[in-house]
Amino acid sequence: MSQPYIVCPRCGGTSHNPNDIRERYCGYCHRFHDDPPAPTDVVQDAFAAGWGACLKDNFPGSTIDAEEGVQIAMAYDEWKQTGE
Repeated sequence: MSQPYIVCPRCGGTSHNPNDIRERYCGYCHRFHDDPPAPTDVVQDAFAAGWGACLKDNFPGSTIDAEEGVQIAMAYDEWKQTGE
């Protein structure tokens, strides 16, 4: 008989922990499965889907990478919250 488990929809990590299953929590992401995506998740997903390549194709000389994209998203999110 197989042990029950849960799979994170964000990172694909699996957990057999009964608390994680009950709470729908990912110990790898340290987030609940029903949490809305953070701006950094959106940017990482966009880069994973090829958005970085799109930027480089449309803006020759652009050297933005996923890490820089995450930093931009975090700064933008802070700006939206504080107005600074």
